[in-house]
Amino acid sequence: MQEQNFATIPLTLSQDLGFMRQEGIEVTVTIGQSTSTMTAGLMGGSFDLQIGGSELVVARQQGAPLIAIDGMCNSPIWSVVAKPGITGLDQLRGRTIATSGPSTVSTVALVATLKRQGIPPGSYRQFTAGGTAERFTAVRNGQADATVVTSPLEFQAVDQGLRNLGSLYDAMPNFASGFVVTTKTFAAHHDAELVGFSRGWLRTLRWMHDPANEHDLVQRVSKILKTPQPVIEQAYGYWLTGKRAEALFPADGKIDLPALNGAIKAFVDHGAMKKVTSVDGFVVNTYLDRATESL
Repeated sequence: MQEQNFATIPLTLSQDLGFMRQEGIEVTVTIGQSTSTMTAGLMGGSFDLQIGGSELVVARQQGAPLIAIDGMCNSPIWSVVAKPGITGLDQLRGRTIATSGPSTVSTVALVATLKRQGIPPGSYRQFTAGGTAERFTAVRNGQADATVVTSPLEFQAVDQGLRNLGSLYDAMPNFASGFVVTTKTFAAHHDAELVGFSRGWLRTLRWMHDPANEHDLVQRVSKILKTPQPVIEQAYGYWLTGKRAEALFPADGKIDLPALNGAIKAFVDHGAMKKVTSVDGFVVNTYLDRATESL
């Protein structure tokens, strides 16, 4: 996966809690590579599974034999942070925005959100800064006026004098931004392993949704992300309670098809995909369904 943050925490928690090990699955996590590099590694056999965003649908449309087996983020996972003095998305017209790339999933989600706010592309400037940490730094040092960040940085931003303009979820909730994929080749030879992985994944999501585990979750995530507990408590309250909880971390582990189709439409509108593509054959619930039946 590209970076460790609150949104990708289910994978690390599944190991920290011992669920994957109990299912006989040994997981080695590679962090810090771009989506395209990870997808190339997945196709070449360097990786067996990939946590990625809707860019993977683009890769599939271009011929990559990918299948999505488990859900992670059935909504946009980013919030917009800006320098002091900017108090709303409507004030981003004419500003400079740091992005992770012209057509990455976070950029597509941001551009689609701003369109809905009446701020079309071309009415603001974009420059590629890199991952969440690099984009955040670009705003802090004045290179950019705003950017999108993954939780819990939106809460840390406020502590550092920046403004949290809110999450993209509030503007466009139907935008699947993350899921677990593998290749058809790997799936054809590792049926039992994918069921075991999906069972460990589902156990983790259910554990995260249990209010009785809130304190334990906050402590574990604080240690994993090396972030103060009060910040993780804010992220927990924002993302794991109320309407956002099922959208970010689906307790049933499923990819929301309307949300995935919403992301595909946004990619087409953005120009990153040539046409709307069907998700038939891409989302494969076989492993998750069998995992669910066995729990």
